[in-house]
Amino acid sequence: MLYIDWLETPKSYFNNYNEMEKSGIMSRGWVPTFIPVSAINIYEQHSIDSNWVEMKFEYDPSDIQSTRKACDSEIPIEKGIQFFCTYFGSSTEIKLYENGEGTLHTPVN
Repeated sequence: MLYIDWLETPKSYFNNYNEMEKSGIMSRGWVPTFIPVSAINIYEQHSIDSNWVEMKFEYDPSDIQSTRKACDSEIPIEKGIQFFCTYFGSSTEIKLYENGEGTLHTPVN
């Protein structure tokens, strides 16, 4: 059972955005291209069965323009901004904090 869970919810780590892009995970639709290009120390997990994605990463706080342009709306949150986006028909929430930490979450379908 543990092996099946691992296959259905794979986890990945990438040193930076370019490494993640080269892996093909973005072209397969699991990770949006509009997270900050400066992202490093990227931890990603997704569910093949229910199509959710969770990410944690670090980024340069001045690098938010691609996220801002791609998302539908944003609201200020404590020490950061929460963006609401649509990606492959799914709601996606990205939180970018002033300290250079970021998260991405898509709800379970």
